[in-house]
Amino acid sequence: MMRSGQGQNPTAGSPPAAAGPASPAARTASTTRNSRTTRTTRTSGTAPHAPNAPNTRESGATSSPPHTPSADGTTSGTGPTGASGASGASGTSGTTDTPRAAGTPQAAGAPQAAGAPNAGSADFRQVMSGHAAGVAVVTADGGGRPAGLTVTSLTSFSELPPTVCFNVGVTARSHGPVTRADALGVHLLTTGQRQVAEVFASRADDKFSGLDWSWDGSVPRLPEALAYLLCLPVAVFRHGDHSLVVAEVVRMESEGGAPLIYLHRSLGWQLVTNP
Repeated sequence: MMRSGQGQNPTAGSPPAAAGPASPAARTASTTRNSRTTRTTRTSGTAPHAPNAPNTRESGATSSPPHTPSADGTTSGTGPTGASGASGASGTSGTTDTPRAAGTPQAAGAPQAAGAPNAGSADFRQVMSGHAAGVAVVTADGGGRPAGLTVTSLTSFSELPPTVCFNVGVTARSHGPVTRADALGVHLLTTGQRQVAEVFASRADDKFSGLDWSWDGSVPRLPEALAYLLCLPVAVFRHGDHSLVVAEVVRMESEGGAPLIYLHRSLGWQLVTNP
């Protein structure tokens, strides 16, 4: 199975449609697409079916709308999106309702737009599962013991200063360690680290057992990642059943390679670029 996507916008400078009634041809905007096409292709073999949950799958966690590979103990799947697994961390899952930095989180229960249909969570997860995402493992110090989770909601937040953000389900065991950490390790995974993603998206009590890892100051670090970002959290916002963590990047190291992709609740995908 393959998907084709091109991120090119319509060519700038296309003449505006003529005023007044116009023929169908006159209303047709011409677009130019990049000559390079990137396809998302399913790798051979049957990919494991990830829990049907938003952005991570840790126990009782969801780390962003439905786009995650797994949650350690409950639903989560950002997919996007929602699990945080504290490996060895004492299952405290505190919640943070007040942002750490200036800024006002959106109030819960905001009024729904007039006439807007009420989207169900199952439908929402299904729709978002079709949004391809990279896979990352976020690690933190869980009270002297390493904690970590798989997330697919990671995205860049700001270029100046370099900042990223991701979601963590409030019921995830790693919610507390990750949202209260002074520093975080963000590991962008390669196609060769699918097993690592599955471990940190699982319900395992000790996700670091049997893995090669080391302390980078107060942050557990995994080797051989596509890229490693050492981050300092600057704000945590709570909305619905997730917390949004915003963190500034203070150090980056890139190894290169092909990124691990999460799509349709499966990790069995790879990018193929045609000339």
